[in-house]
Amino acid sequence: PPPPAASLAAAAAAAGRKPRAAPSSPPKRKPVSNVHPLAAAAAAEVARRPRPPSSPTLSRRPAAPSALAEALAAAAAKRKQKGPPKSPTRKRVNPFQRAQPPPPPEEATSPLHARPSEAQVNTSKRIAELEATVAALRSELNRVKKPTEKQQQSIDDIESELRAATARCLQGDPSAESELERLDAALRAHPDHKIRQAKARANWDSEQRTANNNALALTRSLVPPDILKSTAKDVGLRICDALQSDDKPALALARRVWSAKALRAVRAPSELLRKAHVADLRGTYTPTGLDIVELRAVYACLPREFANDGDGAKAAWRESVREKLVAMVAKEASGSLTPAEKRNSAYQHLPDFVRLFPSEACDAGWRPDAADPLTRPARPRAAA
Repeated sequence: PPPPAASLAAAAAAAGRKPRAAPSSPPKRKPVSNVHPLAAAAAAEVARRPRPPSSPTLSRRPAAPSALAEALAAAAAKRKQKGPPKSPTRKRVNPFQRAQPPPPPEEATSPLHARPSEAQVNTSKRIAELEATVAALRSELNRVKKPTEKQQQSIDDIESELRAATARCLQGDPSAESELERLDAALRAHPDHKIRQAKARANWDSEQRTANNNALALTRSLVPPDILKSTAKDVGLRICDALQSDDKPALALARRVWSAKALRAVRAPSELLRKAHVADLRGTYTPTGLDIVELRAVYACLPREFANDGDGAKAAWRESVREKLVAMVAKEASGSLTPAEKRNSAYQHLPDFVRLFPSEACDAGWRPDAADPLTRPARPRAAA
């Protein structure tokens, strides 16, 4: 059990310490108030102030109405006149509904909305009639200014002016350049220009047809007939056997025939060339690095029209070959051909009369692709 309080006090006195007082009852807490201290202090101050003595006269006199009371009375009177207050709910508006345009004002206050007068209406009609008359006069003037067949300049006059403008341009005249462009456009737009071009084209083809056919026969006699199915070794053996020699001239000719892939066109069947893809024409049969005899032979074996040429790419390729041949023939006529353009060095040691292979076409043993539906024979119709 704990020692008594007296023994504890005696022990503390013997040790020279002041005995601790016995615990008393717990202190009372102040009541909690919800009033703010400042408000409580103000209320106490008002309570301490002395009150004025009440007067019976003042207590019976009615108080003067204030401005707030007057405003409230006026608002109440208005509410009585208008009736009961309306509901505060507002009408809902559909956001997806198109807003109706406001009605036109009964009386226009702006001059823009005012109705035009009779004089203004008449003026507007007169202006419209004048504009129509001016348009008709302009169209008639343009028709009169357009040159007719008699007024149109002849193609010979345009060409003479074009030559004169070219001479002035070569002399350094800066104004001749625009004149050249105008004359060139007029020459191309002239109706006789296309007729002249067609006649010149036909004349050139007729003049060069014999030389082209002779070049084709000569080139076919130097190219093996089965070159499309052969290898480089087979082509070399065939040419060496035909020449009965394996010297440098024979090997040079074999290399030339195999390396110039465009020469395979002279041994290709005409139907094969007519149905050839435009990629094959631009790749395999492109006449690059050919002399004038080889180029004549390649152009002579090309068909006039190609199959499956909706966009005209094959016809454009044939026209490029022709333009190249025309340029080389013009150089030959002027004597400006290089030795390689006249004849390749692989043919130098061959006599002119040498014919190694037959020069006939190879159309007999060729068959079109079996997968082509246009080449299949028509099925016989069933008897009715």
